[in-house]
Formats: sequence, C-alpha cells, structure tokens
Amino acid sequence: MESKRQQQISRLLQQELNAIITRHGRELFPDAFITITGIKVSPDVSDARVYLSVYKRDDKASVINILTHNVKAIRKELGDRIRYKVRRIPALQFFLDESLDNVYKMEQIFKDLDKPS
Repeated sequence: MESKRQQQISRLLQQELNAIITRHGRELFPDAFITITGIKVSPDVSDARVYLSVYKRDDKASVINILTHNVKAIRKELGDRIRYKVRRIPALQFFLDESLDNVYKMEQIFKDLDKPS
C-alpha cells in the first residue's frame, strides 16, 4: 500500500506528465493517442514507473522506445515544472499498460460465446 505522500506525488507526476506528453506527443508520434493510466512511485520517491495506454497505433512498443529514448528531456521538463513541489525529481521508467486491451479481448470472447452455433 502506498503512503499518502507517494499518492500525492503520483497524482502530481501524472498531471504534469500528461501535460508534457500532450504538448510534445504530436511531434514525436502524430498518429498515436497516449494516456497515462497510472504511476507507481517508490517509497523514497527516487523512481517512478509510468504506465501508458496507446491507441490508434499498431506498434505500441515503439512509443515506449521513443519515450525511453527521450527520458532525459522529459525528466528535465518535469523538473522545471515541479521543482518547488518536490525535493528530488524521480527517475522515470515507461511501461505499456495492456489492461484495456485485455478487457476488449475478454468482451469479444464473451460476445462469441453468446452466438448460437
């Protein structure tokens, strides 16, 4: 269970990273729609695991690779935005959140079960 401080920093990071990705996302991946589904912050607030959902793009892993490649610039802009709110800017790691894809697959399976043979 995350502490109250971890939850506060997680919400702050999610809000600011959403703004950064919205602002620069059109330049990096114009055909993709990206949302941050969650952020897990370590207890010492030195690491943050960012979970993303990617829509309208077949190669979702390439989005993660682009973000990982640009992590220094993203972290710098994040630091400029939140430097007066936190003591240290956490290191960012990006991961693909496939929970919504799994939900759609399960719904399709259930729809196929309802069809008479």
